[in-house]
Amino acid sequence: AAGPMGPALKKLLQFLHQTIAALADAAQSDVALRLYLEAAQLADAAGMEPIAYEFFERAMTIYEDEISDSQAQKTALSVVVGTLQRCVGFTTESRDSLVHKATGYSARLLKKPDQCVAVAACSHLFWGPLGVNGAARDAD
Repeated sequence: AAGPMGPALKKLLQFLHQTIAALADAAQSDVALRLYLEAAQLADAAGMEPIAYEFFERAMTIYEDEISDSQAQKTALSVVVGTLQRCVGFTTESRDSLVHKATGYSARLLKKPDQCVAVAACSHLFWGPLGVNGAARDAD
């Protein structure tokens, strides 16, 4: 990030990463997932795409490894998709990777109605606000 806030913000994000990881280790996976996504959104807004991607990866790892209840999966996936929809600074490759993971998770939900709703929500990830540079969204 440019400007004097860049180094301070990077240190803050590193601190957040350590703190959230400690929460995840303390069996607070639902809270850790949401905080990773909040931090990803902050990093994205600050133009720190690699850090935002890392936060998303951590959140998705928690989703895969720690959340087994079908209702909790549905809720967590909704939060992941909503956060990803609001992030606009990812490169095409990064965004495609995250969108495909979220779509794959949607297709693997236990109940068919939940799958339909989640896949429909993921479909919105392929379009977004006009004028967003670097986002893997169709402009045609």
